[in-house]
Amino acid sequence: MIRRRSPLQITLFVVLLLLGTIWSIFPFVWALRNSIMRLQDTYKPWFIPWVQFEPTLATWRSELSGQSGLVSAASNSLIVAVVSTVLALLLGTLAGYALARFRYYVPDNLNLSIWFLSQRFLPPAVVIVPFLLMMRAGCQPLDLWGLHLPQPLQLACVATGSRTLLNNLTSVVIAHTTFNMPFVVLIMRSIFRELPFELEEAALVDGANRMQTFWLVAMPLAAAGLVAAGLICFAFSWNEFLFALILTGPTSQTLPLLIGSGTGVQGIQFNVISVRTLVAILPPVVAALLAQRYVVRGLTFGAVKG
Repeated sequence: MIRRRSPLQITLFVVLLLLGTIWSIFPFVWALRNSIMRLQDTYKPWFIPWVQFEPTLATWRSELSGQSGLVSAASNSLIVAVVSTVLALLLGTLAGYALARFRYYVPDNLNLSIWFLSQRFLPPAVVIVPFLLMMRAGCQPLDLWGLHLPQPLQLACVATGSRTLLNNLTSVVIAHTTFNMPFVVLIMRSIFRELPFELEEAALVDGANRMQTFWLVAMPLAAAGLVAAGLICFAFSWNEFLFALILTGPTSQTLPLLIGSGTGVQGIQFNVISVRTLVAILPPVVAALLAQRYVVRGLTFGAVKG
C-alpha cells in the first residue's frame, strides 16, 4: 500500500530540495559572476549584470591569451592526468584480473586486496618526503657496496632525456600512477569476479590463450568499469595539489598550483581565480557527462557481491 504524502510534507520536501540546489550551484554562480567583473567590483555584493555592474570579458581574454600561464598549466595538468590514468588502468586492470581469476596463497587474495585498499587510506602527506628523495636520486645509479647498479627510475630518466626527475612532469606522473592504481585494482577486481568465467573457458577450449581471453573476452565485458575507474583516476590526477606542489617547478606547474597562486600584493584576485577555476572544472564535467551511463553501470557492477 502506497502512503500518500501530506501537502505539508510535499512543501517541506520541495523547499529542502531548492535549498540544497542553491547551496550546490552557488559556488559556480559566484565564480561565473566574478569572472565577468573587474577586480574592484568583486568585493561588492552585486549579482545582476547590466543593472548593478557592467560585465566585461577582459579577465577571460587576459587568461586565455597564454601570457598568464593558464594554457601552459592546463596542458601540463592534461598530460599528467591522461598519462597517469592510462598507466594506472594498464597496470591496475591486469592486477585486478589476476586477483579475480587466480588464487594466491602467501599472501592470499584477501590480504592482497586489503593491502591495495590500504594504499588509499594512506595520506599522501606521509609519503611526500620519501617521494621527493626518490625523485631527486632517481637518475643516479644505486651505490651498493661499491657497485653502481641501475635502478628502475633510470628508465624514466632515459625516456625523458633529463638528469633529474624533479621539477618536471615525470615525477608527478609516477606519483599519481602509484596512488591511482589501487582504485583501478579494486574496481576491476570486483567487476571481473562478477563476469561469468564460462565465457573465458569457452574461449580457452576454442584454442585461445590466457592473454587472448583477457583482451578479447573479459575486457569488452568490463568496459563500463574501465571507464568508471578511468574517470576516477583522471579526476584525482587533475585536481591533485600536494605532489604537484612538491615535485614540479615554475615551468611545469599544474592547474591547481596556478589557481592557488592567485593571491597578489593587493589581495586575492577573485576574478582571475574564478576564470581559472571554471576552466579547471570544465574537462572533468564534460568527461563525466559523456560517459555517464558507463560510470553508473561500472560503479554498481560489483556492488552486491563485492
